[in-house]
Amino acid sequence: MTKHDTRLTRLQQLINERHGGNTAAFADFIGKKRPQIYRLFSEGKSQRNVGEDLAREIEQKHDLPVGWMDAADQPPTSGAGFLDRLIALQKGYLALAEPERQMIDTYLREHPMLSEALKANTPDKGQGRR
Repeated sequence: MTKHDTRLTRLQQLINERHGGNTAAFADFIGKKRPQIYRLFSEGKSQRNVGEDLAREIEQKHDLPVGWMDAADQPPTSGAGFLDRLIALQKGYLALAEPERQMIDTYLREHPMLSEALKANTPDKGQGRR
């Protein structure tokens, strides 16, 4: 599989998992024109590759680690396994000292999508610390 194939597979995974399979919603979320994203999936002369800059921008806007788009063996970005990991992290958070929790709280304020996922999927339905 080429780097382009991997990035295209990862892009489709991200659109499916984070945007309900809606390519237009994905394009709007990352601030790109819809035709620019559609061309990534087209065939023939109009097809474009997911370049280095776009791959990094997609990762940054979705709070994914650098290189996530390039690695075929990365875990899912959502779904039951993802939420289980988030919940486990939250439990670890509660065991931290207050200064460490404040650092994490600041990060979550800057990345509201993660914060909302934690709130919506904790066993106490978000009635915890956040």
